[in-house]
Amino acid sequence: MSLFSTILRPGARPGIPGDGFPGDSASLLPWHAFDAAIERSLHMLRGVHIPVSFFAVYLGTGGRGDAAEVVGEALSQFGPVGWLADGSVGLLYLGPRPPEKDGDTVLTSRIFNRVERRLQERGWAALCRGLELAAVHGWTDEIDGSADLVQALDQHRAGDRPAKEARRASRGR
Repeated sequence: MSLFSTILRPGARPGIPGDGFPGDSASLLPWHAFDAAIERSLHMLRGVHIPVSFFAVYLGTGGRGDAAEVVGEALSQFGPVGWLADGSVGLLYLGPRPPEKDGDTVLTSRIFNRVERRLQERGWAALCRGLELAAVHGWTDEIDGSADLVQALDQHRAGDRPAKEARRASRGR
């Protein structure tokens, strides 16, 4: 199963001062450390059939720094959290799903609501209008590594843009 194309693009180096990404973060790993954490987790679980989800939180313009830190804090209890190369915040979630038939959808909704609520509580309500959460779901024994996850997320996000634009237009945004 192929999950993601790479969000890592030439010239994008999260966590390196001068690139627009904070160098030091209490809750967000820089891309190279986040990538290593993903690889380590997937390698340890390669022979086991466990559900895995990979999320990317896009805050839109003005969504770096303090607001991204808030997102990282909100998500850190779920698994490794770090910068993706495109400036979004990533989360690797390995674990149980709600028992409903559409457990992945329920999980995604819970993650989105948690991020949105935490941003509002910390005074970043304006960012919630442009907040996007992209997610892909699979199984640990079907994913080769972080590159698969990033590729699938990128493909999913690219294919979902017309639907997002339609939803925004229908809400008057």
